[in-house]
Amino acid sequence: MSGHVSTKKKILIALALLALIGACFAGVGLYMHYEVNKEKFILKNNELASKTELPAGQSEAYAYVKGLYDAAVSSEAVECSWHTDVKLKDYDAPLSTPLSAADNDVILYIWEHAEDDDKAQFKSLYPSGDKKLNGAKEGAYQIDVTEAQLIGFTAKQGREDENGNHVDDDYYFITLNVDPSVIDAAAIPNSETYKKLTEKLSPALSVQKADIKVNSVSMTFKIARYYDEIASLEITRSYAVAADVTFTDAYAALLSDGGKTAHIELPYQSTEKVSFKYYGAHFTQAFDARKVDDMRALPVRVNVNDGASRENGDYTLTFKAFNGKTDVTGDIVSFDEDGVMTVKKACADPLTVEMTLEYNGEKYVDTMTLYVTELEVATENG
Repeated sequence: MSGHVSTKKKILIALALLALIGACFAGVGLYMHYEVNKEKFILKNNELASKTELPAGQSEAYAYVKGLYDAAVSSEAVECSWHTDVKLKDYDAPLSTPLSAADNDVILYIWEHAEDDDKAQFKSLYPSGDKKLNGAKEGAYQIDVTEAQLIGFTAKQGREDENGNHVDDDYYFITLNVDPSVIDAAAIPNSETYKKLTEKLSPALSVQKADIKVNSVSMTFKIARYYDEIASLEITRSYAVAADVTFTDAYAALLSDGGKTAHIELPYQSTEKVSFKYYGAHFTQAFDARKVDDMRALPVRVNVNDGASRENGDYTLTFKAFNGKTDVTGDIVSFDEDGVMTVKKACADPLTVEMTLEYNGEKYVDTMTLYVTELEVATENG
């Protein structure tokens, strides 16, 4: 009999546990149903609009990029940096010399690794600048190509990465293809860069004659489309070089015919890179929504010189909120000096948040619409 009672107790305990588990699942289900179905604040697309539509024609594209570039490179409120990279491998055209295949491989190896150390064997041949204001006065490239010298263009929003994925949608990529004849190839041997290159080669050889053909010239602009700011310009110039050279005694043994002269043909490509940093302050969203008691940083982008600091008084950054024309800063929302906003109470009307940066004698102002609610703010995942 006692064994029978024990079994009944076990059954009752198991049933009680099942009931408790069922109640837990029911509670979770009810909570999830409430969370999913409770009223939420739905924020519409908060992406900023492009400041300028993507140019549709070549004339429009040329005028757009040239206007932005000329303004940036001559501005006292835009830092400009520039240098030139040289392509060292993966050419379609081979290196052509009278040397043996093994010697050619050695030359290619040295060529391809010429930038591996701090000496920057090729970069050092070209002008460069770092974080210069009014870069045009400091030697930065200035666009001297006319619209009539263009032979084509492309204009895209975003780009495709090496895996075929669409990336960088915040940017326009505009490429101008330039008539190669804009470069006076005959004048290249008289340039400072050419002279520096032959000086570097002088321990091994001297160039007696060089015929240089310009194969192509392209200019690719990367533009932050929300602000009409040029992030970078890359000017790629591709050449075919044919040269008669004389080896020094130390290197003449490379030639199998016992002589010192040789004819060499090789491809050469340089890419001049110019980049910009605009001083200023921008909101990175058109709209935002926050609920009461939220405390989060505002979506902002603030650019000043890397050496500037607010602690030293180099700049000031302030935020205010307005309901219409009424300042509600400290009442509905408050801000700290880093742009962290605390929501104090809800407001039926959308607010305007104003950000002001004062730096280097200039005042930069931007605004964003803010919705303050007591509801949960829906995310991308609901």
